[in-house]
Amino acid sequence: MDKESWRRGGDSRPAPRGQTSFDELAKELAEGKLSRRNALRWIGGTLVGSLLASIPGVALATPQGQPPGGMNCPPGRVKCQGDCVDRSSDPNNCGQCRNVCSPSQVCENGTCVSASPPPAACPEGTPIGTPCGPLNQGRCFPNISGGGSTCACSSPILVPSCEVCPLGTQACVFLGPGAPGPGCVVEVCPQ
Repeated sequence: MDKESWRRGGDSRPAPRGQTSFDELAKELAEGKLSRRNALRWIGGTLVGSLLASIPGVALATPQGQPPGGMNCPPGRVKCQGDCVDRSSDPNNCGQCRNVCSPSQVCENGTCVSASPPPAACPEGTPIGTPCGPLNQGRCFPNISGGGSTCACSSPILVPSCEVCPLGTQACVFLGPGAPGPGCVVEVCPQ
């Protein structure tokens, strides 16, 4: 069925995109080829579509986990670029679709954060406080749990027990004989 038949209400299919203009609409209305009712429908649809498209997030909004096309994602995942992803931990869709973390970052709770460098290990048997790390800016301390040692680039925080180390602590270390408690290492030296 041609475009004119559609405009007269003979077919429910929409007109091909980009082939309907206001000038054509006015001409067909004036010539009697298009009813006022269908002209108003076309104008109303255009206005509503334009209004919705102008509101950020509305034109492309779909309920979380309900992508267009009827394909549902499992709970906790949403559709991003054709895949169901967990935006709380996906480094290519961190917090929102297409938000890519840098190679030195990881995605935690929907936010790109710096990846913790692996602790620089001191050679086994290295005395406590021995200089370590690039340019010897760190000091070696034996790990309390897990064995080995850690090269701390900042002074360990003295605590009564490892259970009270602050969030972000890289290691809990032994500060040496006579120390009143262990130390929490927040900043480790890179290897």
